[in-house]
Amino acid sequence: MSEAYAHVLTKFGEALHDRRYPLPDPGPGEVLLRLEVSGVCGSDVHQWQGLDPRVPLPLIPGHEGVGRVVATGGEARDVQGAKLAEGDRIAFNRGVSCMACRTCVVLRQPALCPHRWVYGITRSCQDPPHLVGCYSSHVLLARNVQTLCLDDDLSPVVAVTAGCSGATAAHCFEEVRPGFGSRVVIQGPGPIGAYCAAFAKASGAETIIVVGGTASRLRLCEELGATHTINRRETTVAERLEEILELTGGEGADAVYEAAGDQAAIAEGLKWLRTGGAYVSCGVAEPRGGLEIDFFHDIARRNVRLQGIWVSDMRHLLEAVRLVEGQPETFERLVDGRFRFEEANEALEAVAAREVSKAVLIHDGPS
Repeated sequence: MSEAYAHVLTKFGEALHDRRYPLPDPGPGEVLLRLEVSGVCGSDVHQWQGLDPRVPLPLIPGHEGVGRVVATGGEARDVQGAKLAEGDRIAFNRGVSCMACRTCVVLRQPALCPHRWVYGITRSCQDPPHLVGCYSSHVLLARNVQTLCLDDDLSPVVAVTAGCSGATAAHCFEEVRPGFGSRVVIQGPGPIGAYCAAFAKASGAETIIVVGGTASRLRLCEELGATHTINRRETTVAERLEEILELTGGEGADAVYEAAGDQAAIAEGLKWLRTGGAYVSCGVAEPRGGLEIDFFHDIARRNVRLQGIWVSDMRHLLEAVRLVEGQPETFERLVDGRFRFEEANEALEAVAAREVSKAVLIHDGPS
């Protein structure tokens, strides 16, 4: 194949258009990847709808991808030191940080690098090398993109879920790790919430409560680690608070992890915390305006820690992949929407309509 084909966003809110681009020869340190699976994230819908101010047009969307190495520009190695060779299946860190600024080197927070750019979000495909998004047959990984070789036994459909949802959840638990015997609540049983349930179990939490409105997703969270679930469609605000207090010995949760992306969920979730607890929010991924809360009673008087989570770095991706490797069959059920690569528009519409929670585009052809 001498050309790459891609779906391109040229106008917000309208259908993606098919485009073809010449396959580039990788420069020094670069890796040309043929994608096997591209993830369709809820953030992709926000970008498609024009809600993300970072997005330039035209754009090849998609920041989640797993594929096989086609060529490298000289020697290239993954973060574990493995030399990349043609045919290797790899995942990659969707965000590219400079690894030279104060934030990256001194503060050791590369996810917050002021120079960070992201595949499928912040770079237009207008100019060469064009292939900077995962709704494409190929993607060209820049010299400083961090990669991870994957075992051939791990399905790329499973592995791709770790790229954003899994890595973001890992970031949550790096910032606030509940510890053995703790009591936690997770708001939202979607992909990030499901990963949070699994990370809570791995962290030693004793009581893991997931609150959400989809019974099937709540059941999956139970398989991944939740000890209790509460269906918000079958309960009132007062009933949820009463049940959470009962399950936490009347004290409230040590930590609440918000993965719902709903402003109202934040105001409610703050009231589920014990005095001295931590509220961790990773679900709000685009501007949504202000939120009115009782700061004195809900934050200051109760000595609550309020922690925002923005994206992730390579360490988080590695943690998510290792978590998936221990329970691949269960994590595969996170993906309830499988579409052919040609059906990218249908996949976006299905996610936007909440007909599916996690969709993937499966590429045809040799891998």
